[in-house]
Amino acid sequence: GFVVGYGAPLAEPALMSLGITVEEVTAGAFKKWLVMHTVGFGVGLGLILGVARIMWGWSSLSLVLPSYVLVLLLTAISDEKYVNIGWDSGGVTTGDITSPILIALGLGVAAAVGGADGFSLIAMGSVWPIISVLALGLYVNRTTPSVAKTENA
Repeated sequence: GFVVGYGAPLAEPALMSLGITVEEVTAGAFKKWLVMHTVGFGVGLGLILGVARIMWGWSSLSLVLPSYVLVLLLTAISDEKYVNIGWDSGGVTTGDITSPILIALGLGVAAAVGGADGFSLIAMGSVWPIISVLALGLYVNRTTPSVAKTENA
């Protein structure tokens, strides 16, 4: 699940475009490749949770609700530009390439383990990139003095 989740969004043209825009907006502090791989990592993490939910029959709500609570908390403490980047990254993961792959993965895993459904992979594949980008944005702000000074000015 992680490998599929990591790789699928990297082929999304919308993610490549977002990466270029982010690099321009952040004056190079947040590189295109970093955005793309952070989003891929987030989708991969989301798919680990989503596949585990399917395999062990967990409630979708038990994964989706805490994930969105976490993303809302991170949104509240993050800088606006990283919030915008993060939430946009969640949107690009529902593109023409990633969504069909995630749906096929969910249906395949559910069929293989006799699960009731393959739902929640799109939700988890969309919320975890937001979490990963917001977390990275907080890290960049705390570890890059020039970014922190620009944000506070």
